[in-house]
Formats: sequence, C-alpha cells, structure tokens
Amino acid sequence: MNTQDMNNVLQNFDLLENIESSKNWEVNFQKKLDNAQFSKSNSVSKFNLVVLVLIVINVGFVWNSLKTDDAKSDNKAIKYKTIANELLITSNN
Repeated sequence: MNTQDMNNVLQNFDLLENIESSKNWEVNFQKKLDNAQFSKSNSVSKFNLVVLVLIVINVGFVWNSLKTDDAKSDNKAIKYKTIANELLITSNN
C-alpha cells in the first residue's frame, strides 16, 4: 500500500460519523445473552441425559454379563459332578 492509498484511507476514516448506540441497546444485548445462556443450558442438559442413558445401558450389560457368568459356572459345576459320578471309578477300600 503506497502513501496515497494510506492518505485516502485516513481521510475516509476522518469523514466517518460518530456511531451512537440506541437507547434500548443494553436491554437488547441482555436479551441476546439470556437467550444464548438458555440454549447453552438446554444443550448441556441434553448431553447429560445422553451420558446418563449410556451409563445405564453399560451397567445393564455388565449386570447381564455377571449374571450369565454365574449361571455358566453353576452349569459347569453340575456337569463336572455328573461326569465324576458316572465316569470315574472310586475305590471302596
């Protein structure tokens, strides 16, 4: 940018009028802030709900896995006892 362009930009800047805010600017700005805070709290609530649902599903899977393991170990014990009673020969000495 050369000096002529810079001088033109400065002159245009000096010609700008002062900008004044409207009388209800603060009220409008506060409304926008409140709306933004409200929408943010809604998204946080939805995220918390999704995380809670995922935790409950995970606990359900763990519970089901533990319950299934207990049933399997009981079935194995019964099967081993049956095999021991039917196949193994014990001495009566």
